[in-house]
Amino acid sequence: ITEVSVAVPPRVAILSTGDEVIPPDQQPQPGQIRDVNSYTLAALTKRAGGIPITHGIIPDDRRALEEAARRAHATAEIVVLSAGSSVSYRDMSVDVIDALGEPGVLVHGVSVKPGKPTILAVCADKPVFGLPGNPVSAMVIFDLFITPTIRALLGAMTPPQPQVQAKLARNVASTTGREDYVQVALERR
Repeated sequence: ITEVSVAVPPRVAILSTGDEVIPPDQQPQPGQIRDVNSYTLAALTKRAGGIPITHGIIPDDRRALEEAARRAHATAEIVVLSAGSSVSYRDMSVDVIDALGEPGVLVHGVSVKPGKPTILAVCADKPVFGLPGNPVSAMVIFDLFITPTIRALLGAMTPPQPQVQAKLARNVASTTGREDYVQVALERR
């Protein structure tokens, strides 16, 4: 064999947003949180086969977010915004993502817990995702939507998640039509 087919790993631009988000080496003041998502999403990107490109923490300033999103979109095959996907007055991700190109935002809100305010978009032929700021929500949504996207761009199958049979120790309430992802600890009893 003298030639083999290979895939170039997709570059995944990761933007953490929010005035309350600070670098992990700083001591949080009241109302502040350390940036966990940039590092977690970068690790998940590597695990899926992509190349993470972190763009730092973007403040809750529309112009700054638009500029950072445009730079990210120009330099990566996938763009991921962490936080700002809800519907409060400071959450502008949906408008910023929609302005990156046609067709724009396809979905704003999925029937999943955690992760309901997720944004799914295709902007100028590139997948763009707006994730909730909560780290667990961001990880769940990454595994559901971004990992399969990275794997598809690599021409690879997404391996099935390992499963085990177990009994819940307590009832878990759920809403009809919503898929729930619940953190558990497995114990032998």
